Amino acid sequence: MDLNRINYRRIGERGYIFDTKTGYIYLLNETSSIIVEGILNNNLEGAIERILEEYDTDEDTLRKDVHEFCNALEGLCGR
Repeated sequence: MDLNRINYRRIGERGYIFDTKTGYIYLLNETSSIIVEGILNNNLEGAIERILEEYDTDEDTLRKDVHEFCNALEGLCGR
């Protein structure tokens, strides 16, 4: 994913990604915002740990969901 082509902002619990190439804006919920922040800070593992601490979720399920989210994000914002 070309991180140079996206701008990310967080306002409260929600995050927004602006794809500078397409002009599309994507609204993120709180957990997807944490994941994007982890990606942008090169600390996806830290983001996963934070979600595990804050939410009652199974680690294996979370890791699968994070992987699927990252694939979807890559599809939206290019490689």
